[in-house]
Amino acid sequence: MDSCFNSKIPLNTEETFVYSPNSKTWINGLANNYKYVHYSELDKYLGSETIKRMIERINDDLYTYWPCPTCFAIGYCFSLCTLGLSFLCPYTCIRDARNKLNRNIVFYNETLNKVGLELSLKEIYCSSYLEIKIIRPKENEEEKENTGLNKNTNNGNTHTVSKNQI
Repeated sequence: MDSCFNSKIPLNTEETFVYSPNSKTWINGLANNYKYVHYSELDKYLGSETIKRMIERINDDLYTYWPCPTCFAIGYCFSLCTLGLSFLCPYTCIRDARNKLNRNIVFYNETLNKVGLELSLKEIYCSSYLEIKIIRPKENEEEKENTGLNKNTNNGNTHTVSKNQI
């Protein structure tokens, strides 16, 4: 069943790199493990070992907070007679795992944003995946402003205004 949902995960593009689930996903799509793939395009931003350790740490934290098999068994076995309320038992652990994942993403983005990358969790069709996206570093935008020259139009006339004149 997961293969049906995981088939909807998008492919990599020039600016986005996908780390798909490596295991089963729960009802809400969160996986307890994401597979690491080396993308040479990211090497110029951050070393491959750094990204590998980041994904491993995310996987370790997800595994730590993930419900035990007994909790899953209770959730699934009693789902019919409790009309689905038994899923609240594993859901509390999965909610904690998601919260830890979100905290990890915020923590890693503090470093990744400085080098022009952004990590995010994407959820689609009862599945999820991690995505590293190349963003424009702020330095490039500031360099454009400092070099030159913003074009303003005034009554049809185009002229350049440097940042110092403003």
